[in-house]
Amino acid sequence: MSEGTNSQHPQSRSRAFGIISIARASISVAILVALYYTLPHDGFDDPPTIAYLVIGIFIMLLVMAWQVRSIMESSTPALRAVETASISLAFFILLMATAYVLMSEANASAFSEALTRTDALYFSMTVFSTVGFGDISPVTQSARLVVTGQILLDLLFLGIGLRIVAGAVNVARQRQAREENSGQPPAW
Repeated sequence: MSEGTNSQHPQSRSRAFGIISIARASISVAILVALYYTLPHDGFDDPPTIAYLVIGIFIMLLVMAWQVRSIMESSTPALRAVETASISLAFFILLMATAYVLMSEANASAFSEALTRTDALYFSMTVFSTVGFGDISPVTQSARLVVTGQILLDLLFLGIGLRIVAGAVNVARQRQAREENSGQPPAW
């Protein structure tokens, strides 16, 4: 595409970026869900589930840091922010669901009923959304502590995580405004 063509069709370019962004986020979330349902849980008894949870959260934070950097460098920071938020949210909810499944497999009485992967995903979503239907509840002290940890992390994710993502969008927009004012071509 020539530069003249780019300036003549900014809406079609924005639409294409939007479609690509939605597709990337959807495919990423679908892959995460597929991995959640297909990866084996055998042999996760030692070290304890909490160690896997901590490692998973650390990996999520690393991925989010990389994604925040990509937001700041993006020509479409708001779209990248939506991708980041949706992928990070899915990863976090699935990570918590995995912890609940592992806890239930290790101790069937950890929750009010033994949890399947779907039950654990449902429970993780109800805790995140603060709906709390009460049909599944933590019974043991360790399960209650992990659920309490999820509640705390939910608040941090929503408060701090989304603020960081929004800040990255603002940084990118300020960079773009400086580039436009200096006469540099936008970084597509």
